[in-house]
Amino acid sequence: SIVCAEGLPDLVATNWSEQTIEYTMVSSIETIRDSVFGIFYIMTEQNSGLPTNINYANMRRAVLYLIDAGQVLRAVLLPQFGWDDGVQKLVRKFDFFGLIFDVVVFPSFPRVPFFFVAVTMTSCALLNTVTVMRLFQKGQTSHIWPVMALRLFVTTLVTTFFITFLRWLLFPIDCHARSSTDTETISTWLRGDPDATCNPWGGTEVVVTVLSLILGLVFVIFSLFTTLLSFEVVPISQSPGNCCTGRIEILWSVVRVMAVLLIYFQQYFSPIGALVMIALVQTVVLVYHVQVLPFHDHRFNLLRAGIFSTVWWAAVSSAIVSALKAGADLFTVQWSLLMLTPVFFFGGLCAAQIKKFSVLRLIKRLRVDFSAVSAAAAAGQTAVEA
Repeated sequence: SIVCAEGLPDLVATNWSEQTIEYTMVSSIETIRDSVFGIFYIMTEQNSGLPTNINYANMRRAVLYLIDAGQVLRAVLLPQFGWDDGVQKLVRKFDFFGLIFDVVVFPSFPRVPFFFVAVTMTSCALLNTVTVMRLFQKGQTSHIWPVMALRLFVTTLVTTFFITFLRWLLFPIDCHARSSTDTETISTWLRGDPDATCNPWGGTEVVVTVLSLILGLVFVIFSLFTTLLSFEVVPISQSPGNCCTGRIEILWSVVRVMAVLLIYFQQYFSPIGALVMIALVQTVVLVYHVQVLPFHDHRFNLLRAGIFSTVWWAAVSSAIVSALKAGADLFTVQWSLLMLTPVFFFGGLCAAQIKKFSVLRLIKRLRVDFSAVSAAAAAGQTAVEA
């Protein structure tokens, strides 16, 4: 008993220390959570009370969604799957930067500057997010420019050019997605030798490769996080493009990440299996979207349904072409599949519209039933009083 009595103060001190650490951790997590939700609330609703041209804002948001969809289509319809050069030239025009490089002909524009642009903008976005969190924790919400910068970063990097910037960040392993005779790789850049063999995992290249992969992973996490919170923090917001839940957009971001991984690692596994997996995930996205219709503005529900249906058909078409590319001439087959794309886009629109009509019919029936029940209750009350 004497030993127990002597050890009691140490035991109490240990338990008190553990409880203090646990309380501190919980308090820190709650502080971070409140800060994150706070900055996204301010970012979403900052200009909600200001007059704005709603038609222009909606049109701009729709254009951003179409630009994003064009990048996904180009990532899914790869030449490695057996697509014809004519199809590739057409699909390239749906990609924003591909169209610019087709219109403005550059002699041989290097990819290294784009790598630095992606690294710089991604780093600035992350640092700006931390800055806004610190300002919110200190109650200094009057500083508008960091919040506006965060909104610009989210719109540019996450909503619109996610695939493009992620590909630029992964420049060190770009030789996995290009031919072995490519004269511009991480090795040729660092060694200054145009004939150097691409080896992102050897020498000095491994440092740049690892850092770019880490930054790319952080960028993906940042994108998923901001995609969810941009919608979940204010589910009843009336800002252009806002909807009641961000879960569907999260699934769409997963499809975009899978498309990028397919570009770089399709030589290590069966591209048909990867395309089928993308098609399955895209099926979940499309069905979930049509069932929920998350956007407050139904026009965005229609546009997103058309985009999701088109991407699904593109993944299925690539799987078909990849399975048949060892056969005879597939020119007619490829263009036939491509010509069906508008049909599936229109099919997505119809699915969303049919769902809306179904919801409206249900609401009308519930309204009639409620009116009938209310009338019966009122009649009964009158009879009782009589």
